[in-house]
Amino acid sequence: GTKFTNHILVIGWDKFGKQVVEEVVHSHHKVAVVYNDKNEIDLIHEAFDVKDVFALFTDYSNLEALEKANIKDAATVFINFTDDTEVLIYLLNLKKSYPDLNYVVSLSNPSLKETFVTAGVRYVVSKTEIASRLVASYTFEPDVAMMAESLMTSALQGEDYDLLEYCVTPQNPYAGQDYLDAFISLKKEHDC
Repeated sequence: GTKFTNHILVIGWDKFGKQVVEEVVHSHHKVAVVYNDKNEIDLIHEAFDVKDVFALFTDYSNLEALEKANIKDAATVFINFTDDTEVLIYLLNLKKSYPDLNYVVSLSNPSLKETFVTAGVRYVVSKTEIASRLVASYTFEPDVAMMAESLMTSALQGEDYDLLEYCVTPQNPYAGQDYLDAFISLKKEHDC
Protein backbone atom coordinates (compact mmCIF):
# COMPACT_ATOMS: atom_id res chain seq x y z
CA GLY A 1 0.00 0.00 0.00
CA THR A 2 0.88 3.68 0.09
CA LYS A 3 0.99 6.30 2.79
CA PHE A 4 0.21 9.14 0.34
CA THR A 5 -2.14 11.75 1.79
CA ASN A 6 -3.94 14.60 0.07
CA HIS A 7 -3.23 12.80 -3.19
CA ILE A 8 -5.25 12.18 -6.32
CA LEU A 9 -6.68 8.68 -6.65
CA VAL A 10 -7.27 7.62 -10.27
CA ILE A 11 -9.47 4.58 -10.75
CA GLY A 12 -9.20 3.25 -14.29
CA TRP A 13 -6.41 3.73 -16.79
CA ASP A 14 -6.11 4.65 -20.45
CA LYS A 15 -4.28 7.19 -22.58
CA PHE A 16 -6.43 10.02 -21.22
CA GLY A 17 -5.79 8.91 -17.62
CA LYS A 18 -2.07 8.85 -18.30
CA GLN A 19 -2.20 12.44 -19.59
CA VAL A 20 -4.12 13.52 -16.49
CA VAL A 21 -1.56 11.83 -14.21
CA GLU A 22 1.32 13.47 -16.10
CA GLU A 23 -0.27 16.90 -15.52
CA VAL A 24 -0.93 16.17 -11.85
CA VAL A 25 2.64 14.98 -11.28
CA HIS A 26 3.98 18.10 -13.04
CA SER A 27 1.93 20.07 -10.50
CA HIS A 28 3.89 18.35 -7.72
CA HIS A 29 1.00 16.24 -6.42
CA LYS A 30 1.09 12.56 -5.57
CA VAL A 31 -1.11 10.10 -7.44
CA ALA A 32 -2.37 6.62 -6.70
CA VAL A 33 -3.63 4.65 -9.70
CA VAL A 34 -5.92 1.63 -9.39
CA TYR A 35 -6.31 -0.57 -12.44
CA ASN A 36 -7.42 -4.11 -13.18
CA ASP A 37 -4.77 -5.04 -15.78
CA LYS A 38 -1.43 -6.26 -14.38
CA ASN A 39 0.45 -5.52 -17.62
CA GLU A 40 -0.57 -1.86 -17.53
CA ILE A 41 0.43 -1.60 -13.86
CA ASP A 42 3.94 -2.65 -14.85
CA LEU A 43 3.97 0.06 -17.56
CA ILE A 44 2.81 2.67 -15.02
CA HIS A 45 5.74 1.67 -12.78
CA GLU A 46 8.09 2.16 -15.73
CA ALA A 47 6.60 5.53 -16.73
CA PHE A 48 6.50 7.22 -13.32
CA ASP A 49 8.72 7.52 -10.27
CA VAL A 50 7.40 5.57 -7.28
CA LYS A 51 7.76 8.65 -5.06
CA ASP A 52 5.13 10.38 -7.23
CA VAL A 53 2.84 7.59 -8.42
CA PHE A 54 1.65 4.48 -6.59
CA ALA A 55 0.04 1.85 -8.85
CA LEU A 56 -2.26 -0.88 -7.52
CA PHE A 57 -3.51 -3.90 -9.44
CA THR A 58 -6.90 -5.06 -8.18
CA ASP A 59 -10.41 -5.97 -9.24
CA TYR A 60 -12.60 -2.84 -9.21
CA SER A 61 -15.31 -4.65 -7.25
CA ASN A 62 -12.87 -5.13 -4.34
CA LEU A 63 -13.56 -1.82 -2.58
CA GLU A 64 -11.52 -2.89 0.45
CA ALA A 65 -8.41 -2.96 -1.75
CA LEU A 66 -8.82 0.80 -2.21
CA GLU A 67 -7.57 1.14 1.37
CA LYS A 68 -4.13 0.18 -0.01
CA ALA A 69 -4.35 3.32 -2.16
CA ASN A 70 -5.23 5.27 1.01
CA ILE A 71 -8.59 6.36 -0.40
CA LYS A 72 -9.74 7.89 2.89
CA ASP A 73 -6.92 10.45 2.79
CA ALA A 74 -7.20 11.26 -0.92
CA ALA A 75 -7.90 14.88 -1.88
CA THR A 76 -9.82 13.79 -4.98
CA VAL A 77 -11.01 10.55 -6.55
CA PHE A 78 -11.04 10.57 -10.35
CA ILE A 79 -13.09 7.72 -11.84
CA ASN A 80 -11.74 7.15 -15.33
CA PHE A 81 -13.77 4.48 -17.11
CA THR A 82 -14.69 4.72 -20.79
CA ASP A 83 -18.38 3.86 -20.30
CA ASP A 84 -20.48 6.56 -18.58
CA THR A 85 -22.96 4.02 -17.20
CA GLU A 86 -20.14 2.02 -15.66
CA VAL A 87 -18.79 5.23 -14.09
CA LEU A 88 -22.19 6.06 -12.57
CA ILE A 89 -22.72 2.58 -11.10
CA TYR A 90 -19.19 2.49 -9.68
CA LEU A 91 -19.59 6.00 -8.25
CA LEU A 92 -22.84 5.13 -6.47
CA ASN A 93 -21.30 2.00 -4.96
CA LEU A 94 -18.16 3.86 -3.93
CA LYS A 95 -20.13 6.70 -2.33
CA LYS A 96 -21.83 4.18 -0.03
CA SER A 97 -18.47 3.44 1.57
CA TYR A 98 -16.82 6.84 1.08
CA PRO A 99 -19.54 9.51 0.99
CA ASP A 100 -17.42 12.53 1.93
CA LEU A 101 -14.71 12.38 -0.73
CA ASN A 102 -14.38 14.78 -3.66
CA TYR A 103 -15.24 12.92 -6.85
CA VAL A 104 -14.32 13.93 -10.40
CA VAL A 105 -15.49 12.16 -13.54
CA SER A 106 -14.86 12.61 -17.23
CA LEU A 107 -17.86 11.91 -19.44
CA SER A 108 -18.29 10.97 -23.06
CA ASN A 109 -21.92 12.14 -23.07
CA PRO A 110 -22.22 15.75 -21.83
CA SER A 111 -26.00 15.43 -21.44
CA LEU A 112 -25.38 13.25 -18.35
CA LYS A 113 -23.58 16.05 -16.51
CA GLU A 114 -26.57 16.94 -14.30
CA THR A 115 -27.12 13.27 -13.43
CA PHE A 116 -23.59 13.00 -12.08
CA VAL A 117 -23.84 16.27 -10.16
CA THR A 118 -27.04 14.97 -8.56
CA ALA A 119 -25.20 11.74 -7.69
CA GLY A 120 -22.67 13.77 -5.73
CA VAL A 121 -19.81 14.36 -8.14
CA ARG A 122 -18.03 17.60 -7.40
CA TYR A 123 -16.58 18.17 -10.88
CA VAL A 124 -17.97 16.69 -14.06
CA VAL A 125 -15.87 17.20 -17.17
CA SER A 126 -16.99 16.36 -20.67
CA LYS A 127 -14.03 15.60 -22.93
CA THR A 128 -15.94 16.49 -26.07
CA GLU A 129 -17.42 19.69 -24.62
CA ILE A 130 -14.01 21.08 -23.62
CA ALA A 131 -12.34 20.01 -26.85
CA SER A 132 -15.09 21.52 -29.01
CA ARG A 133 -14.91 24.83 -27.12
CA LEU A 134 -11.14 25.00 -27.53
CA VAL A 135 -11.30 24.20 -31.24
CA ALA A 136 -14.00 26.83 -31.78
CA SER A 137 -11.97 29.33 -29.79
CA TYR A 138 -8.87 28.66 -31.89
CA THR A 139 -10.83 29.36 -35.06
CA PHE A 140 -12.16 32.80 -34.14
CA GLU A 141 -10.40 33.89 -30.91
CA PRO A 142 -6.78 32.73 -31.14
CA ASP A 143 -5.59 35.01 -28.31
CA VAL A 144 -8.28 33.69 -25.96
CA ALA A 145 -7.42 30.13 -26.94
CA MET A 146 -3.73 30.72 -26.23
CA MET A 147 -4.59 32.20 -22.83
CA ALA A 148 -6.87 29.25 -22.01
CA GLU A 149 -4.12 26.82 -23.01
CA SER A 150 -1.65 28.70 -20.81
CA LEU A 151 -4.05 28.54 -17.87
CA MET A 152 -4.55 24.79 -18.31
CA THR A 153 -0.88 23.90 -18.72
CA SER A 154 0.94 22.67 -15.65
CA ALA A 155 3.78 24.82 -14.41
CA LEU A 156 7.15 23.10 -14.21
CA GLN A 157 9.19 26.01 -12.80
CA GLY A 158 8.42 29.09 -10.72
CA GLU A 159 8.33 31.46 -13.69
CA ASP A 160 5.75 29.23 -15.43
CA TYR A 161 3.00 30.30 -13.03
CA ASP A 162 0.71 32.87 -14.64
CA LEU A 163 -1.83 32.80 -11.83
CA LEU A 164 -1.23 32.35 -8.14
CA GLU A 165 -3.86 31.96 -5.45
CA TYR A 166 -3.34 33.37 -1.96
CA CYS A 167 -5.36 33.18 1.21
CA VAL A 168 -5.95 36.70 2.52
CA THR A 169 -5.72 36.56 6.29
CA PRO A 170 -7.07 39.26 8.61
CA GLN A 171 -3.49 40.49 9.13
CA ASN A 172 -2.98 41.12 5.40
CA PRO A 173 -2.58 44.86 4.66
CA TYR A 174 -5.00 44.55 1.72
CA ALA A 175 -7.81 42.97 3.77
CA GLY A 176 -10.85 45.24 3.73
CA GLN A 177 -9.48 47.62 1.07
CA ASP A 178 -11.51 48.63 -1.95
CA TYR A 179 -10.63 46.52 -5.00
CA LEU A 180 -9.33 49.44 -7.06
CA ASP A 181 -7.05 50.68 -4.25
CA ALA A 182 -5.65 47.19 -3.69
CA PHE A 183 -5.22 46.66 -7.44
CA ILE A 184 -3.30 49.93 -7.93
CA SER A 185 -1.10 49.26 -4.91
CA LEU A 186 -0.30 45.70 -6.02
CA LYS A 187 0.45 46.85 -9.56
CA LYS A 188 2.75 49.65 -8.41
CA GLU A 189 4.56 47.73 -5.68
CA HIS A 190 4.71 44.22 -7.15
CA ASP A 191 3.85 44.59 -10.86
CA CYS A 192 1.06 42.07 -10.56
